[in-house]
Amino acid sequence: MFEFLKGHTARIEVCVDDNLQRVYFPIKPVCRYISYKKQKELMLRVRRESQQTKVVDLMKACPELMDEMEMNESLYNAKYIQITPNLLLNLKDFSSYMSMLISTL
Repeated sequence: MFEFLKGHTARIEVCVDDNLQRVYFPIKPVCRYISYKKQKELMLRVRRESQQTKVVDLMKACPELMDEMEMNESLYNAKYIQITPNLLLNLKDFSSYMSMLISTL
């Protein structure tokens, strides 16, 4: 159970009235669909002069990030036939077996 919580929660440290407080929050499953390129771009774009500028830049990027993650999730979980490497291997094997059968006949 501890591993599940560790993998599905995160924390940030917030300074309130000169007291450093840890705030824990759940990680939404859709967050796993952010691209590596977008992560790197965000890390380079966010200004880090102060905590306020960091939070402001992150909040400005949130709508765009959420849109991309939701779109990636919908593409990944689409209900139509997905062409995956595993599917291509299975099709290759099937075509090999069919060619052997036809050659034998």
